[in-house]
Amino acid sequence: MPSDADQVAKIGSMAFMCTMMANLLPSLATMDSKELLTNIIALDILVITLIVNVCIQTYTGLTILKSKQKIELKYQAAHENSLKDPELQQPGRLTVEKLKQHVKNHWIMAGTGSPQFNTACSATTSASGWFKAKFSDSSIVLGQYHEQQENFNDLRPYVLQLQDDMELSERTLKSISKYVNDLIKKAEKQQPNNLVELLRESKGFEGVGKYDSLHVPPLFAQDYLDCWSLPLVTLTAIAVSLPEIQNGRVDRLLSSVSEGLKYVTLVEESLNATDEYVRIQKAAKVLWLEVEVSNKWVGDNLKNHAPEVNTAGLILQWFKNTAKNMVTEVQVIDFGSANDNSMYRSICANSMYRITESILLSYHTNIDELSQEDLFTELSSMIADILAACLTNLPQVIVTKCHESVIEKRESSVNATVQLLGETMQIIDNLQDRELPDLDPAELPFIGKWRDYFNHPLP
Repeated sequence: MPSDADQVAKIGSMAFMCTMMANLLPSLATMDSKELLTNIIALDILVITLIVNVCIQTYTGLTILKSKQKIELKYQAAHENSLKDPELQQPGRLTVEKLKQHVKNHWIMAGTGSPQFNTACSATTSASGWFKAKFSDSSIVLGQYHEQQENFNDLRPYVLQLQDDMELSERTLKSISKYVNDLIKKAEKQQPNNLVELLRESKGFEGVGKYDSLHVPPLFAQDYLDCWSLPLVTLTAIAVSLPEIQNGRVDRLLSSVSEGLKYVTLVEESLNATDEYVRIQKAAKVLWLEVEVSNKWVGDNLKNHAPEVNTAGLILQWFKNTAKNMVTEVQVIDFGSANDNSMYRSICANSMYRITESILLSYHTNIDELSQEDLFTELSSMIADILAACLTNLPQVIVTKCHESVIEKRESSVNATVQLLGETMQIIDNLQDRELPDLDPAELPFIGKWRDYFNHPLP
């Protein structure tokens, strides 16, 4: 399939010929009969050349369009076939092995459905030769395959070719499989170690029900929706502000949350992408920059409380009062009436108020006995539980990101998905045995549904 440079060259050549004709025609009037005859013949040749060129370009364009349509139909059919797997209907229970197979299927679809592959198939170059050239940079040699035997016939339905009578050899399918396996292994070495360590501290998902109590009345007539990232950032901000906690522990928590937010963002962008949620997610991203880079929360220095604010209970109370006052000042109830800064302050303050009030209510009269050490542990536990709950959606994200509607973007998209799977395999494995809340699969990507479940679990 022609590249952008080819298309520019073709358009340029046609423009050049048209310019030649435009310059030649006026000069015919000044010529004598002999010169006129010669130049008219030359003009006829030029016109014929131009017409033939236009016809060729038109035919080529139609052929390319028809080929793309045919490949697209095959891609959609193969994609729909892959989704019929019963295990894919239960995204919370997808195993790493099943995800590997799903990713591999889509990698084959993206590779064999690419313009380069189909150009190779249409030309004298064989498809196997094209794949060999593609894999040569990755030190993958055809025939050197000693891993566990696979049933490569299971991969054949996902090979997209214009000509149905052509088949990739088993040798080539082995190479494709090994290539994807090697990509996953390479990505596995880049797993987020700090995040993995933090998740080990989480034994369940109870923290999702603790961070925001339903007993806390809303500050607005219509309360904001919640997303995964905002409470994570808010809880981390409180933890960072505790002066008695060693810097090393705070730094490890910051690193863990930073690594976790990378995947939380993928969950939100893939599964929580409506406008109402995007507003909250944007606020969380800005707030995280404040917390991580500047050690601030909405402009307030996290390490610079008033001298008398020196206990865990007083620190929580300070955050609660500051947040409530900020909401009162902003007075934003209708999303549409707020400017960006007012909305940001309102969203962040509302989150801080609800979280600190929930913690204060949970300790009630015992709040004065709460040490900073115990509060830090409690905050870390809630952060770990929220991260764990959110990341149970990673398999669904991987399945979703395997599919890309634009042909030219499919290879890069599925390669990014392979990288994601490799990085998060251990996390997915570790969360596999946990009992998920009794929610509809469509509700699992939303923290509000989890929070409501743990506050009012079904009998």
